[in-house]
Formats: sequence, structure tokens, C-alpha cells
Amino acid sequence: MLSGPDGKLTDVTAQNLPQLSDFSHGSSAADIDGDGDIDLWINNLGGGEAPSYLMVNDGSGRFTIVADIGSPQGTDGCLPEVMARSSGPYWTAFVDANNDGFPDLYVGPLDNFDFSGVRRMAYL
Repeated sequence: MLSGPDGKLTDVTAQNLPQLSDFSHGSSAADIDGDGDIDLWINNLGGGEAPSYLMVNDGSGRFTIVADIGSPQGTDGCLPEVMARSSGPYWTAFVDANNDGFPDLYVGPLDNFDFSGVRRMAYL
């Protein structure tokens, strides 16, 4: 849904998101390409057409899949090969783990995920 100047929300799903069947159980958002808009990582647990994938926003709210764990090199080589061997279920979060100013993708199993730390980071 995108908001308009009148304060109303418009459903732009068909125009702005890839049309595929997936089994999503979470997502993480950050500006991964440094262009000022929010990009999305989508967590999928299997089923449907898509494994977990990374979508880049073109700045108008239109998202394109650039990489997924089924083909980790994607269109721009942004995911390491180890992502193709990962197995779920897992949770993700974007954090700046190495303090370089760029979001890093944390991928961890459900039983080891520290939600309290992510909540604290979200408010810093």
C-alpha cells in the first residue's frame, strides 16, 4: 500500500511487487544500496515459487528481486555462496555489525535469535 497526498492508501501490489507465490514468514528492511530508499529481505520457509530473496526499491516503491538463496549470485553477485546452503527456519535483521555505515544482514536460526538486541537497535 502506498499513501497518497489525500492520506488514503492505494493497493499497488500488482504493479510494484514481483508476482509470485511464496511462503513468507518475516522480512527485514534497510537501505542496502545507499540510494536513500528502503530495500527488503524476505524470509521464506519453503513452498511456493520462491526461496528467501532480496528486493531493491527503485525509489518509487517498485521492488525488483536482485538475489535469492536459490541462486545466491543473483543479478549483481550480492549474496555469498553459503546462503544457498542455508536451511531454515531462520530470522534476519539488518544491523551495522562492523560499524562501516552500511547495513549487514544477520541470518540466524530461530532458537539463537536475540530479539531484545534488535529492538534496542531499532530505537538507537
